[in-house]
Amino acid sequence: MDLGALGDTVGKLVDWALSYGTGWIYVGIVLASFVENLFPPFPGDMVTVAGAALATTGEISISLVFAAAYLGGICSTMLIYWFGRRHGYSYFREKNFRYFPGKKLDEFRDWLDRRGVWLITGSRFIVGFRTLVALSAGIGRWPAGQMVFFSSLSFWLFNAFLMGLTYLLVDNLGLLIKYLKVSQVYIFAAAALLLGWLVYRFVKSHRQGA
Repeated sequence: MDLGALGDTVGKLVDWALSYGTGWIYVGIVLASFVENLFPPFPGDMVTVAGAALATTGEISISLVFAAAYLGGICSTMLIYWFGRRHGYSYFREKNFRYFPGKKLDEFRDWLDRRGVWLITGSRFIVGFRTLVALSAGIGRWPAGQMVFFSSLSFWLFNAFLMGLTYLLVDNLGLLIKYLKVSQVYIFAAAALLLGWLVYRFVKSHRQGA
């Protein structure tokens, strides 16, 4: 198995962790998944792929790899959510920006009630987008219980998909990484266009209302 396809940094980290015991692999996956949401595009997915690839050899447990990737991701997601909930809502209320006045927060919350389930469930599949979604959900004060559930669902679906691909393409990790990078570029571009369109619609509706 050639872990070099994952990049020199990830390969060296895996080698270092294995030299001190397999337990450090799980720790590394938790940390990588945690940091990835805070500082995209940190290559957290590459670390998860490395863990899943090692699991095919029997050196580590695939279920623990899955749990580690989920734990790191959900913890950072909820941290971002709570930051937005604690500071973002009051911040926008006090600043009362021209194109996002305080009174618009209630409309934003109503919009999240209608779209939040789909946004949060699909957020893990788009690089960087999940950070914005988590922050927005916090600012809009989306229910915390629903945030945990649908964010968890998003992580479970994505991690199952990513690890399943790793199992299928374990003998050709270079091809898997190539597909991941290409898909991330196109999906991120599509998400950016969609976000721009939503912002445009929001500003336009505010101007018409004014």
